[in-house]
Amino acid sequence: MPSWARGRVNATVIMISQGAMAFGGVIWSSAAAVAGPIQALLGATVLFLVSLLLAGRGLAQIEPRREFLKSFRAITFGRLSRETDRIKQVRLAIASFAEACSVQKYPDAVPKPLQGQPRLYVYGIGQAEESQLREYAAGRAGRVLPFMPLPYGDRDSIFHKLRQTDVAMMLSWHELRPGRLGGHFR
Repeated sequence: MPSWARGRVNATVIMISQGAMAFGGVIWSSAAAVAGPIQALLGATVLFLVSLLLAGRGLAQIEPRREFLKSFRAITFGRLSRETDRIKQVRLAIASFAEACSVQKYPDAVPKPLQGQPRLYVYGIGQAEESQLREYAAGRAGRVLPFMPLPYGDRDSIFHKLRQTDVAMMLSWHELRPGRLGGHFR
């Protein structure tokens, strides 16, 4: 999105959501005035349950893993490149994973799953960045780490890989930039 449009789009979204809340207040207060507060609350409950049923159809169906893995596995996502790293923070995800696996720096503090062969799956890395990030991870951990760059594929294969991991790192500075989220970070 062009930078000149960001503020206008944020203002539009805020105005629409505030207007929808005001309109909802008028509707529900009218329903309470006409039918009574108990009937209005029962109606709200029924509509809420129906919306939950409708929303559940669009959610990803990822079955939880029932057993523990012997080695720790993490996953991170993004269209990763040198230009977007400042926003997507893939180096931070790799550095965090590598530091957690650094047996040389913390020989007595690293949990057993991180001492073996932990793996980091990274979706969206180009071949040019792969070798640099491998060296970066090895330098931070003090050892070679299994670092698995993966291409984006179909939804089922991504969900299958997600199910095989212990933690997903979704780091992005974009959502925390000043001026985002209604200016909470100004």
